[in-house]
Amino acid sequence: MRGSARMAKAGTAGRNCRIGWDHRGTTEWVEYQFDHAKKVSAIEVYWFDDTGRGQCRIPKSWRLLYRTAAEWKPVANVSNQPVARDGWNRMTFNSVDTSALRLEVELQSGFSGRYSGVAGKVIP
Repeated sequence: MRGSARMAKAGTAGRNCRIGWDHRGTTEWVEYQFDHAKKVSAIEVYWFDDTGRGQCRIPKSWRLLYRTAAEWKPVANVSNQPVARDGWNRMTFNSVDTSALRLEVELQSGFSGRYSGVAGKVIP
């Protein structure tokens, strides 16, 4: 899924969102725009995995970028970047003030991906 979605509020939004359906083994992203700049220092993402039933797997890797002016930059000093199936994966990083976040996901070879939430939960 390459595109953007409005974020209703800091917290959660969206459920069971597909990333790059039916792309496989590619790098995909989804962007979240806030109504106004927010201070963010952590997010949680719920990675869906239907091994044995379908074609969604946890990603090979993922990262978070934030917008500053017209540039996208990766968040700094990431303390954790888990990729656990069927559970919330919390990433913490240096606090950023931003009006948008971009979740970039590298899909596993041969599989698509799905997550729940708005880049999960945005945590001030």
